[in-house]
Amino acid sequence: MKTSTYQRPAETCLPWSIDRLPIVGRVLVASRDIAPYELILKDSPLVIVPKKGTTPLAKDEGKYCEMCDEDKEVCETLASKGLLPQQGRLSLLQLLAYRRLKNLEERASLVLGLMDHREEREKKVEFVEKEEELARFIESTGECCSKEQAGRLLGLVDTNSLEIIGGRSGVFPALSLLSHSCTPSLEHWVEGEVVVVRARQAIKKGEELTIRYLLLSMHIINII
Repeated sequence: MKTSTYQRPAETCLPWSIDRLPIVGRVLVASRDIAPYELILKDSPLVIVPKKGTTPLAKDEGKYCEMCDEDKEVCETLASKGLLPQQGRLSLLQLLAYRRLKNLEERASLVLGLMDHREEREKKVEFVEKEEELARFIESTGECCSKEQAGRLLGLVDTNSLEIIGGRSGVFPALSLLSHSCTPSLEHWVEGEVVVVRARQAIKKGEELTIRYLLLSMHIINII
């Protein structure tokens, strides 16, 4: 599983730091003056949730697709017990991705601080059904998962994910701390599964760093 990348030359300090603002919560601010088009960060997804239509098994062969390799043992165990989920709100690959996020959240501080807006989302019947479905699935793998925990996982992805190649959603922890602005100080784009963020303009030390959330502000570069 990939982790966020913030590598820069040893002699160069990070151009950002994490701060906390009233109401807004955690944000990124400039830790020093930043030059136009300077590289701010490269962020890799902690977990990738595939789109609904992705198929986990090759028909009539029982072979697991490449995306599912790390969950093969779990899938085989559930299949042997007749516990593989059928048609539902979430596909098997989505359920497995949320399970990986749950295990990651227990040890990753970057994930623990992300917002999930669960209370607002639970007003929708579809979200509640997904909560129950996800909790049942994770319990079937032998791990504990309450409906509240499942809702937290769903909310984390809904709130903090960014669509990448193939309609998949990646949870980028550092990128999620950047606030929205109609006139952002930063520009970001996707290179494969990595988000690159650079300064659009000169930024003074202490200023909050912002991006534009609209997809129109992003450039997606296909890497083959």
